[in-house]
Amino acid sequence: MINKLFFKLIPMIICVSLVSTDCTNHSRKINAIDNNSSKNISNTINDYNHASLELDDLSKHIKILDDAIPNYEVFLTGENHFVDVNFPLETFFLEYLVTYGNIKYFLPEVSHSIGCGYDEYLKTGDENILNELCKKQHMSVLATNQNIKDWKNLKRFYDTLPQDKKFKVIGIDVEDMTNIAADYIYKKLSIVGNLTNFPLLCEFKKVYETNDLENQNIFRDHPIYQITEKIQKDLISRKAEYQKLFGGNFFDISMVIEGVPTTHGSDDQITDLNIREKQIVKTFNQYMNIILKVNIMGNGEVHIFH
Repeated sequence: MINKLFFKLIPMIICVSLVSTDCTNHSRKINAIDNNSSKNISNTINDYNHASLELDDLSKHIKILDDAIPNYEVFLTGENHFVDVNFPLETFFLEYLVTYGNIKYFLPEVSHSIGCGYDEYLKTGDENILNELCKKQHMSVLATNQNIKDWKNLKRFYDTLPQDKKFKVIGIDVEDMTNIAADYIYKKLSIVGNLTNFPLLCEFKKVYETNDLENQNIFRDHPIYQITEKIQKDLISRKAEYQKLFGGNFFDISMVIEGVPTTHGSDDQITDLNIREKQIVKTFNQYMNIILKVNIMGNGEVHIFH
């Protein structure tokens, strides 16, 4: 049974069609970072049947929502779906909802580790974080120069906000890009204290340093998956010790550790998709237990129902 809180916090859905196409009518090639992703993406996208929205027109007509916005807490927009012109629209709606809807949390359709990376970029302005994050999402709609450009635009907007208006980026999707999840865990292990009492974490560092993690598709037979699954079980049985070790980072790293074995929990795609849907709802509810009553914007990168 899905937690009633999930329904309570979604009284309104803004289903914005960012281009006049449905999921089967993709349009225009996107400027991929590397040649391999450019070639593969181009093979699946056709240059036909597209009509983009003009931001100037949208800025004028969206005013119709001004009076309604204060009545709602959760807003969903989407979807980008491999179309360059949709990325600026995602930024546009976020800026609008932060300004008029008092949005405190932005939930793009990404994993927890990727969300943490985006949030760190907004806070620090370190473009190495952004570039590395996008490059490692190869074969993804997010591995594009356009995505990098729009996060930079979002950073400029973020910097104009007073401290009490700044928002946090959260990823509630599964860790399907396990290479990025592994990077995140490894970085957190590098800044904590003595790991002598955590042999599995020591083993994780060795596995990370001695295995190829360039391929994002790390399945159940990969050592990084297997050691993370062991750590997840150890974390459950020794929660207080892990909390003391990671301090304020405990929630984030525990979410990433849980997300890796959850992502590839079966041998068939349909079952994995069902697991994904349940995990997204579970993660959302876990956040709601922490952040309670705040306003949230979620954006579907590929399919809005996620």
